Amino acid sequence: MSLAFDVFDGGPHLGRSWTRDVSQEGLFLKAADLDCLSDTILGLRFQADAVERRLRDIAMRRVQGQSAGIQLAFWRHADDDAYAAYRKLIHPDPHDS
Repeated sequence: MSLAFDVFDGGPHLGRSWTRDVSQEGLFLKAADLDCLSDTILGLRFQADAVERRLRDIAMRRVQGQSAGIQLAFWRHADDDAYAAYRKLIHPDPHDS
């Protein structure tokens, strides 16, 4: 599975990044232009069930010229639906097919 995320740093759109490396706690975004990010709060926009979702995250680690490690941030109750949609994307229920 390959997922696309539009990445935002506060307000500015930094671009679209792709990943195949996901977990419930975080993900690695493949993008050379994210090298400047470290300990930065990000917004990630993605599509799930034909609905645009947004997550708030923290860029925790980067591999120069390759990827940025993103830790999902669970501090706002208003984000619950987006996190549920993200978890459903990465671990689909086989009974939903």
